[in-house]
Parts: sequence; C-alpha cells; structure tokens
Amino acid sequence: MKLTPWVLMRGASRARAVRLLNAPIEERRFWEAFYREKFGEQIDKRQLVAIEQCMIDYSSHYRFAPGELSEWAGSILIIESDTDPFFKGRVNLKALYPRAKVHTFFGAGPMPSVSRREQFNAVVRSFLARNQG
Repeated sequence: MKLTPWVLMRGASRARAVRLLNAPIEERRFWEAFYREKFGEQIDKRQLVAIEQCMIDYSSHYRFAPGELSEWAGSILIIESDTDPFFKGRVNLKALYPRAKVHTFFGAGPMPSVSRREQFNAVVRSFLARNQG
C-alpha cells in the first residue's frame, strides 16, 4: 500500500467501503457522499496505511482463548453475518463463548448495523433489556 499512489488508493478504498457496507439502495447515495468526503478531506494515505497495519498486527498477534471469560458473570451477544468476508474460517466465536447469545444476519454483508439497521437495533435492544441489572 505504501507504494500505491494516493489517488488510486483513495478511489479503490472508497469504492470498497461503499460496496462492503451493503447499505439499502435508498441510502447508497448518502454513503457514497459520506465516504467521498471522508477520503477527500479527513482520511489521508498515512492514516489508511496505519489502519491496515493495525488490522494486520491484530490478526497476526491476538488470539481469543477458550474459557477466557468462564469466570465472568456478564452476558455476551455475538452478532454475525453469514456473508461477512472478514471472519470466514478465522474465528469461531460461538465455540469460544458457548454461553453467548448468537444472532446471525443472512445476506446482510459485513455491517448489518447499516444494511439492516432496524433489525440490528432491535436485536441489541432486546439483548440489553433482558440483561439489565
């Protein structure tokens, strides 16, 4: 990435962000404008390279450990998407946290909090309401 010209990197990153977001069709113009502004005025090449380096470092060095929360009395909610390209075959959170409540979105892309906002919020609100106190 360090060798790629910023103009190419910016356009490709912006297009990738909009595509991965998988926003409802009626919101796509908003998200395209949002990312055009972010990559035009707020995110520069140095920041984008740093973000990528952090993601590489995290995935290379951090490992979830089975039972690491076995003593913890809190509740866990795992929200996953069947089409999320980032976790395919990498981490099985359900096996690591067998007591967790799991909700799977189907066909929602990697960010159901955007692509299925109402459903996502309802899942989170329901989980929080059941686990207060």
